[in-house]
Amino acid sequence: MNFSFENIKKCIDGLRKDLGEGFIFTDIWNTRNDKSIVFHHDHVYGAKPKHLKLFGETTRILSKTLQISDYPGLGNYYFINLDNNQIAVIINYRSNQSGDFFSSSSQTSSQQQGPVEHQQFIQVDLSKTTMGVLMNVALPNMIENLQ
Repeated sequence: MNFSFENIKKCIDGLRKDLGEGFIFTDIWNTRNDKSIVFHHDHVYGAKPKHLKLFGETTRILSKTLQISDYPGLGNYYFINLDNNQIAVIINYRSNQSGDFFSSSSQTSSQQQGPVEHQQFIQVDLSKTTMGVLMNVALPNMIENLQ
C-alpha cells in the first residue's frame, strides 16, 4: 500500500466520485499511535478523533475473539450497520512478509494475520448509494488507487 499524497488524493476523490452523495467521510490512521494520516471530515488540529481509538480497539477485540473461538481470522475489512441507513466500513491494512498490505486469497489464515498497521474508516449513506456500488466499485477502485 502506498500512502503517498497523490495516491491518497486519488483514493478520496475516487470514493467521492464512486459513492456520490452516499460518501460521508473517511479517515486513515496509524494503529500504533492512533494518529490520523489523512482524513476527509471536520477535524480539530492536534485532537485525536474518538473513532480512531474506538475502531482500533474494536478490531483488536474482534480479532482476538475470532482467534480464541477457533474461527478463521479477521479479513481485510468489516462492516458495521449504523442507524439512519448508514454503514461503516473498517479496512485493515496489514503488512505481510513481502511488504504488501493485502494478502492474496490463496494464502493460509496464519499468513494473512500480519499486524494491522493502518486502518481506514469510511462512512456511507446507503439511502444515497447502494451496497453493490460500495462493494463492487468503490472499494476495489480505492484499493487500486492506493497501490
